[in-house]
Parts: sequence; C-alpha cells; structure tokens
Amino acid sequence: MFNKLEDSLKRVGLTGNSNSTNSGTSMTGPAALGILIVGLGGNNGVTMLAGLRANQLGLEWEGPTGKIKANYLGCITQLPIKGGKGGYKETYALADANQAAIGGWDIRPTPLGDALYASHVLDYDLVRQVREPLNKMEILKGVWDPSFIGESQHATASHVIDHASTTHAQSLALLRADIQRFRSTHKIPAHGHITVIWSASVERPTLRDFPSAASLLNAIEVNDPEVSPSLLYAVAACLEGCSFVNGGSQNTLCPGLAELAAHQVQAQGGKEGRRCYILGTDFKAGQTKFKTAAVEYIRALGLTPTVIASSNHLGNNDMLNLTSKKTLDAKMRVKSDIFDGWEEHAVDHQVRVMYTPFIGDEKRDIVEYTSLGFLGSPHTMLTYTRCMDSILCVPLMLDVAVWCDYFARKNLSPEQAALATAYLFKVPEGAAKGADPGFFHQMDMLEKVLEGTRCAAMPPALRMLLARQSTTAAKAKALQAQEEGGGMEGGNDEPWIGGLLCVGLSCLDLMLLGASGEGEAFGTIKTFQKQAFCPGGSAPQSSLAVAEMMYGLEGRKGGRGKRRSVVKVLTKVGNDVHGEELLRHMEEAGVDTSLVLRDDGQSTSLAVLPILATTGARGCFANLHINDSFTPAEALEALREGREDGGLQGVSALHFGYPHLMKQFQGTSLRDFLKEAAGVLNAKENGGEGEGGGGGGAAAAVKPRASATRRSLLLSMDLNGVTTSNNDPSILTEALPWTDVLHLNEEEANLLLSGNDSGIQISDAATSRSSLQQAADALLAQGLAIVTLTLGECGAYVKVTSNEKRLQASEALAWQATKWAGQEALLPPYPLQAGAEVNTNGAGDAFIGGFVAAMLCKTKSLSLKQATSFALLTARERVDSLRRASPTKASYAELLGEALKVQ
Repeated sequence: MFNKLEDSLKRVGLTGNSNSTNSGTSMTGPAALGILIVGLGGNNGVTMLAGLRANQLGLEWEGPTGKIKANYLGCITQLPIKGGKGGYKETYALADANQAAIGGWDIRPTPLGDALYASHVLDYDLVRQVREPLNKMEILKGVWDPSFIGESQHATASHVIDHASTTHAQSLALLRADIQRFRSTHKIPAHGHITVIWSASVERPTLRDFPSAASLLNAIEVNDPEVSPSLLYAVAACLEGCSFVNGGSQNTLCPGLAELAAHQVQAQGGKEGRRCYILGTDFKAGQTKFKTAAVEYIRALGLTPTVIASSNHLGNNDMLNLTSKKTLDAKMRVKSDIFDGWEEHAVDHQVRVMYTPFIGDEKRDIVEYTSLGFLGSPHTMLTYTRCMDSILCVPLMLDVAVWCDYFARKNLSPEQAALATAYLFKVPEGAAKGADPGFFHQMDMLEKVLEGTRCAAMPPALRMLLARQSTTAAKAKALQAQEEGGGMEGGNDEPWIGGLLCVGLSCLDLMLLGASGEGEAFGTIKTFQKQAFCPGGSAPQSSLAVAEMMYGLEGRKGGRGKRRSVVKVLTKVGNDVHGEELLRHMEEAGVDTSLVLRDDGQSTSLAVLPILATTGARGCFANLHINDSFTPAEALEALREGREDGGLQGVSALHFGYPHLMKQFQGTSLRDFLKEAAGVLNAKENGGEGEGGGGGGAAAAVKPRASATRRSLLLSMDLNGVTTSNNDPSILTEALPWTDVLHLNEEEANLLLSGNDSGIQISDAATSRSSLQQAADALLAQGLAIVTLTLGECGAYVKVTSNEKRLQASEALAWQATKWAGQEALLPPYPLQAGAEVNTNGAGDAFIGGFVAAMLCKTKSLSLKQATSFALLTARERVDSLRRASPTKASYAELLGEALKVQ
C-alpha cells in the first residue's frame, strides 16, 4: 500500500504550493530544529513567531508594568534550574529555541504581522518592533474542507488548497513538498527534527476509525470524505520523518496513523531516518492543567471528588469556531474526559464554554471543586484564572517540539515519548492513551524518562511504569474481566499452553558497565563508566526475560500475593535492602514473586560484574551463601503451599538453574527435587500429588518414561559455574533422565564431557558442526530429550533425541517436540541495533527462557529452527544494550512473528 500511494503521488507530479523563498523564520545559518504550524496566522502562531524573534534579537519593550526583556518563561525546556526543578536544557543538551526555524500553513492570507496586531495578545511596543519582518514571511496555503470546520470560518478561508478541485493524494503531495522545501530552505540537517503542530481551529470528529496504516493510506488514495485535513497533515509529517502534534480537540490520532509513524522509514540524504512521534490530544494550557493538579491534590488528601463544575469564556477565533455544534462536540469530549485515567466514575464533571467577543484572547475560567471528607462532610474549593490563551499555549508548543527533537536523537520509543509528554495534553492519546491524568504524576513520568536517557540501563521502575501507563482503560477492564473469569491465564486468548516457574540460584547483580582491563594483570587499577543494578542468577534472569515479553500481551500482574502472572519464580533471598531491590526488579517486570523465601538471618547474594567495554564479556565476583543454604525441602514446601492457595494454577514448565552453584541441589537430591516438584505440580489435575509426590526425598531414581502416570510438566535446566574443580558427573547424572531440555554453553559442554572421560570436545563452533553433533549426542545419551548449546558470536546449536518415546515423557514436552525427533538446528545470532553495545549478562538465561516459551507456544506448527530463532531473539533483547535499556520491550507476538519468518 505504501508503494501504491507513492506511485499515485508520482503520477500526480505536484510540488510545493508557493514559489516564495521565505518559508519561515530562523537565525542566520542552519536551524537546529524546525517547527511547522498548521494555523500559522492564528493567535498561537503569530505569538510564537513574535516571541521567537524577540528572544533571538534580545528585544526590550514597554509594558503596563514597565520595561520588559524577551524571555522564555513558561517554556520548561529553555529555563535554568529553579527551586530544584527545571534546568533540562543544560542537563540534557536540549535544542536552543533561538535556533529553531518556524513556518507553516493557514487558510487565510492575512500578513502575519498584521494578524499579530489584530490579536491584541502582546504589548503594542513589542508588536511595533516585529510587525514588518513578520509581514514578509510566507504563509503556505492550508488544506481546506468546509465539512470539517465551523461555519463561522468559511467566509475568510481564501488561501486554500481546495478539496473541491484537489484530491487527498494531491493535497498530501503538496504538503510533503512544503515540508521538504522548508527543510532545504532552512538547512535543517538530517539530525535536526521537524515537528508539525496542529494549532488551527478544532475540526469536527471524523466518523471513520482507521485501524491500520494500509486502511488510512487507502482512504487517501480513494479520496474518502472522512479523511480530515488534520489527518493529511499528520500523514505528510510521518512520510517525511517528522513528528505530528495534535494541539486541537479532534480525533486525529488513530491506530493507522500510529502504525504509519512506527514503521515508516525515510531516506534523508542516503541515511535512514530517525523516529517520529504522534502526540496529542489538545494542549493542556490553563483551566484543565490546574484541574488535573487540583484533583490530584484532593485525592492525595484522601477526599472523594464529587462535583467539579467549571466554565470558561473568551472571544478569540478558536472559541468563535466552537459556536458550531459539530466542532463544539470535539472540544467537549476532551474537556470532559480528562479524568478517565483515574476511573473516577462517580464525579459529576460539568463543563461550559462561552464565546464572548469583547474578552478577546484573555481567557477567564472559574472552577468549583466539591469533595466528600471525614464522615461525608463536604469540602469545597474555588479557583479563578485569567490569562491570555496564547501566552499559556505557545510555551507548550515550543516545548513539545524541543522534546520531539531530543527524544528522536535518543531513539526513544513512541510509548516513551508519548508518556513523557502526556503532561502537555488534556487527553493523552495514541501511545499514551490511558495515562494517569494527574499533572504531578505526569511531570514525574517526564523526569523518569529523561533520567533513563542518561542511563545505560533503563531503571526497571520506569520500565514497569511505562508498561502500566500505556495500558488503555478498555484493556484494563478486559484484563479485570479475564481475571474474574478464573482458569488459565488468558484463557483461549493466551498464546501459551501454560505458564513458567523458574527455580534456582538468585543474586542481585551490580554491573560495572564499560569496564577496562581486558588482558591486564589482576592487581592493576581498572575503571568503569557506569553502574547498574539488575536481577542476577538463573531464576530471576530467565523469569525476567520471559515476563518482559508478556507485556506485549498487556502483561500479567506480578508481585507478592498476586497470582495471575504466567511467569513465577522460586528462590531464596535475605530480608534486606538487596533482597527488596531484587524482588522489586522482578515484580515491576511482571514476575510473580509470591513463592520467594525470605531469610532474616542471611544476606541476599550479591554479584559484582565488570562488563568489558571492548567485547561486552563479563567477569563475576559473587557471594552465594544464602543460595548454599537453600534446600529442596524448603522449595517443595513452598510449592505445596502455592498449590494449596491456587498460586501454581496453569504452570506447564519448571526451569531449574545452576546446580553446580547450588550445593543442596546436586546428585540424587536434584533428581528427587525434580521428580517430587513434578508430582506437586501435577496434583492440580490429579487431585493429589502425582508421580513422585508425597515425600520420599531419598527414594531411588525413577525414570519418567517408566512412570505409570505421564507427567504434564516440561522440565528444563540451565548450567553455570561449571569448572574443572566441580565437573564431577555425579552432580547431574541422576537428574538428566528427568530433564527434558538442558542448556549450556560451549565451554560448559567441554567441561562436562571431559569430566566423564568421553574424549569428545567441541572444537571451533564456527567451523565444526560435527563436533557439536558429537557433544550433543553424548549428552542426549544420558537421558535428555533436547540439548541447547549457546555459542556466543556463533549463535546456537540445538539437537533433539531421535527416541520418540522419550519425547512423550510429558505432555508439555510432546506438545512441540514430537515432530522434532532427530532434528538439529545451527543458527547465527541476530544482529544488534546500530550504536548498541554488547552486554552478555543474562544472555544464556534469556535464551533458555525463550526456548521454553517457544515450546509452550499454542502455535503447534513451530519448527525447531523457529523455536531456536525465538530463543535467539529473546537473548538479543538482553545482549543489545539499547534494547536492554528500553522501557518498552518487544512483545511475545512480535518475537514470534519474526521467528516464524525462518524456514
């Protein structure tokens, strides 16, 4: 569809709609960023132009209170730190507004200086100084469709691309040409962002919802009458790699537009374009901004907001346009919906707007807040605000353009950018739909996102907050209904046949990122660039990797006492600050930690991991004492308690990690734990403990294929910490027949094979497939069903037993693996993003977590190569520093879609 539209535009053969060379204003020389305003001749547009010129030239003028010097008060991106707040420009190297180029479109030909004079917004002494240069500026012809605009605007709309004689595709071509010429005229470099801002009169709502980019582009192609002018500007911005901001109240932001922005790649000077954002809706400049702060204050006091009655009146052109019912409905929608994110359904929120020509742009608003306090006693507040509407709005327009430029340079996701700028809009929509409406909460979100842009790893608290905030109210209700329905998580909509329980070693990792010292002596002083805490060890790392992808499915609630997550963890930590930090990281990723054991007498294990700047390889210094004390009896008791209170419902796979580092889980103890854990988890279906259940920790080995009851559970194991001093075969021999899937790396495989005197060793994995086959066969011969080997830069090798009976040992194993009998897969790793650094910490844990997740996938047609690809993609999310740091993770569906491309 994209190509079809491009072909159509080429057939039209149109270019820009003016031959003027003065298409905007900026300082001499290249502009750092661009701002294109739809409605440039309106009060907001001319006020911005005047303010920018006044600041660029350092103008002074006489006002009612004396001499005034140009400033950027109200623009938080441009102000120094004050009272512990602000200072963003210096802290984050934001663009200087004085280096911005401004241009735009209008449906009226009134010279901009004259329009500024007629607005009566600014002091005459300032208007006098900027009127003549503004009059010389070009105004690009605006797209015009009278069906979308109030009748009061029709008579003066004479500077237009008329819909009656121009198709949507032709209008789009003209707008794109305008944007291209604007960039060229002002020499805005490829790294300089352009933001298109709708500041024109409010449109009536479009009656169509465009669910995809293809449907939106097709509607333009066939000249659908429900394609509004604002949609054409937005599509033009996306196709030119620019952000679009809906400063009006209409429903411009739609799924199709978001998809177009997310997937459109522009070639600018032969280089791939950067992200562009779709933000809105309706700037939150005055009354509504204070409402969201005031009600947040009321709620914080523990009061119940009951009645909020407000009115505002002014006499500018925007309010004149709202005298038409079709456009008023759009405005009232956003003014009435501002508390939806809180679901304060009991609030009687009344809004009235009035057009009073004498008042002009000087908005007056009154709001009365009535709440219920102690013993139901009413609590009432009254606020009155008076200010020029454009003086409130223009700083927001400047700020959003500067934020878009910064976020694009930092390659932030659409979700991050939308949630960071939610404070600017009455009703955050698009990627920010459902955001908490509280003004201070939204400002805190901005701070968190900004702080994340300076960190090598995005704080997990922000990651979870972003995931929660981006959930729409409708999806939240659907999830609530899903939980109330009971049964397996997600029911028929769940992509898994069951959930995952990760058991084993845990620690809190302190990563020293960008560490030096490769090849240097141990005693020399080393340096590192940044530090970051993250969950460490098999149980946290694997559960975290899988839980993060589930947020693409609207997540599952994790946390203590919340049993709806498809990903659960069982490990042992201290009742200390490190334990709290470790649990917090997992819970905020959606992991259910209700099974975790807390020990008041011991400290949580801590590992210090220098991550080499040169290769991404890691070292490790760890205190594992609390893991040494973790026993199978404790773990089994926790499982039984979890089974009794329903916390293990839906678990179809148990993953155990690092037996060589878990002193109590080795040899027959490890075997018996796997056997009895399978029995406990089978009990949810069998009415009592299944195979191996009911004690007998010292019982003889029982092979799963000899059991009278076929177990339902898939059992997997991950190795780490194997050395020449602990590679005794007895650690694993008894447990391997009970293990369906074993993960280890090349070095660990060689150590295991040398320990049993097999004489088999993996040579160069990049060239010797035969040695991989021999190693895997030797391990499979010990009773395993599947061996997965990760090979670093060479990717991964997976081999499946040819014993079809072994592949039937459990229902979850047989689900995918029966058709893989005797197969193997050797695949390279997926490439990292441009500019990403390598961080191998947790890569193997993510790989095996991804492989198990693929085996549980309801898509029963997965090939072995596709399952291995899914595991490699999951590992890439950890190895790629940019993906690891991003608060929005690739979803299960996205990873699966990419894996299914492998044939």
